[in-house]
Amino acid sequence: MALPAQVQVRDVTAVLDDRRIQSQRKLAGAGLALLSIPSLWFIRTDFELYGHDWTRLRQRLLLRAVLIAVPVAGVLVMRAVRTRADYSRAVFWLGLLIAAITVGLNLMRPTGSGLPLRSPLLVLAILYFAMPDEPRRQLVAPLSLSAGLVAMRLTFLYGGGIDSGGDVVVIVAVNALGVLVVMRRVRLEAVTNDVVGELRALRGIIPICSHCRKVRSEVGDWQQLERYVHERSDAMFSHGICPDCLEEHYKDES
Repeated sequence: MALPAQVQVRDVTAVLDDRRIQSQRKLAGAGLALLSIPSLWFIRTDFELYGHDWTRLRQRLLLRAVLIAVPVAGVLVMRAVRTRADYSRAVFWLGLLIAAITVGLNLMRPTGSGLPLRSPLLVLAILYFAMPDEPRRQLVAPLSLSAGLVAMRLTFLYGGGIDSGGDVVVIVAVNALGVLVVMRRVRLEAVTNDVVGELRALRGIIPICSHCRKVRSEVGDWQQLERYVHERSDAMFSHGICPDCLEEHYKDES
């Protein structure tokens, strides 16, 4: 038995949305997993900077541990979410939390620190490229993080023989590229949705009366052909007279 056209269209849309969510979940999970690697690596730097100050070292290691635990928890969350709404909430709050922890770690740097902003740049890349979401929600975390990094680099992290302006330029460039990627993804999704909309076509076997030309719907009632097609597709009807009918029914009037 052929499926009604509306059911087929809903199925196509549901399958496409499910595949998109699965792809985004895997991408976000991979990005979150990668985020743990530099966090582990820079523990060595923490000991070099604060080996003489146990209180500050302990605070920084605690914050570093949180930055490692959050992506690990995020990977588990990504494996659990099933709907677009759940996915969107998860990446939004994970992004904000990661951005806040990253800002906190950099606030704990020594005044005038000349260390480059390498780890935060990776965080920005992951927030932009590995955690896709609705644009207005996705841009909140990376833009907030960037604003904090620029403010710190131009104030108490200024000096140490580093090119502060260069760090700012790189941060701005990463954000510009990230915004372009997000906007391009939105346009591609819009095109995909348009294509799915064009798939609203009648398919399968359609029962039609051989005399009055009414069509039997999936609930068993009989409808005019025009109404049946219009309710199940984007097609519209305009009426006219074909040459054969004109000849047969209006011959005497011509």
